[in-house]
Amino acid sequence: MSIRQIALALSALATVMLSLTAQAAPRTGFASRADALLKGHLRAGNFSGVVLVARHGKTLLRQGYGLADREQGVLATPETVFRIGSTTKPFTATAVMTLVEGGKVSLDSPIRRYVDGLPAAWSAITVRQLLNHSSGIPDYVQVNGFIRGPARLNLTPGELVGLVRNEPLEFTPGAKFHYSNTGYALLGMMIERITGQSYPDYVRDHLLRPAGLTHTAYDNPEDIVPGRASGYWLVDGIAKNARLMTPSAAYAAGGLRSTVDDLLRWNVALHAGKLVNAASLAAMFTDAGHGYGLGSFVEVRRGHRLWDHGGNLPGFSCAFEYYPDDDLTVIVLTNIEGEGSEHIASELAGAYFG
Repeated sequence: MSIRQIALALSALATVMLSLTAQAAPRTGFASRADALLKGHLRAGNFSGVVLVARHGKTLLRQGYGLADREQGVLATPETVFRIGSTTKPFTATAVMTLVEGGKVSLDSPIRRYVDGLPAAWSAITVRQLLNHSSGIPDYVQVNGFIRGPARLNLTPGELVGLVRNEPLEFTPGAKFHYSNTGYALLGMMIERITGQSYPDYVRDHLLRPAGLTHTAYDNPEDIVPGRASGYWLVDGIAKNARLMTPSAAYAAGGLRSTVDDLLRWNVALHAGKLVNAASLAAMFTDAGHGYGLGSFVEVRRGHRLWDHGGNLPGFSCAFEYYPDDDLTVIVLTNIEGEGSEHIASELAGAYFG
C-alpha cells in the first residue's frame, strides 16, 4: 500500500470515528440531563407522572416523578396506569386497517356504507377522511358545555355522534384538515357494526393481546386497577381533583388506559409487522397533506422525521413520539391535564439530539 493510500485510509477512518462520536455525543449523559429537566418541572408543580425514553430497544430513561395519588401519597412508578386520551387514535386506526386487510372495509368507501342512519350531508364522507381528520364533521368535544354536561354521562356511541349530527359541515369533505373526535367515534361504530364485537373487545382481541400488552385496556372506572393514577388539574397553580369525563364520552377517540412499558411494546409490535402489514403501515404514516396520516401526526422536527400523537382529557395528558429514522421512542404520561406532556416530550427529544 502506498503512502497516499495509507493516508486516504486513515482519513476515511477518522471521518467514520468522528461520525460515530457525533452520533454518540447526544447520548452521553442523557439520562442525567433528562432527570434534571424533569425534576425541574416537578419542583415547578406542573408535572407528575412517568417517562420512558428508548432507542433500538434499549431503555435510556424509565422513571416515575411525583405522586400518582395525592390524597393517599402514592408515588408514580413505571408501572402506574394512566388514561391516555387521544393516544387511543393510533389503536383505532390500526383496528380499521386490520379490517381493510381482511377485505371488510375500503378506505375510500363512504362511511354510510358501514354505519346506518347518518345525516344526508355526511353521505360522501369516506373512511379515509375520518381517519385523517378531513371529513368536515364538527368535533363533539367542542360543543358548548360538553365538559360540564355530556362528558359526565354514560353515552352510547350514537348519542355521542348525535351531539353534532344536526350541525353543518365545517367544509367540503377532503378540502381541509380539522381535528375531530366525532370521526373516530364513527370509526368505532363501524368496527362494531362490521365485526359484531364491541369496540373494547375487538381492540383487546386483535391488537392488545397479539402485541402482548398486559396493562392496556378500554378504561372502566368500575374496574379494580392496581396502580391506577388519579387525575388532577391546576387552578391558580393549586392541584384539584379532575373534572369527570367518562370513558364512554371518549370512546374510540380516547378511551384507553395504559403504561409506558405497554406503549413501548405497542410501538415495537406495530412496526415489526405483528399487527398490520407493510402496506398498511406505509398508509398510516404517509402525510395526507396536513401533517397527519391515518391516526398519527407525521412531521419533521429538528431535522428528524417524527410520528406522534398526544392525548389530553380531564386529569391526564399523554405524549407518544417515535422518530423512525433514529428508532427513538419518547413516552410521557402525566396525571395533570393540559398539554404539559407534549412539551416535556419535545424537550426530552431535544436533550437527546443535543
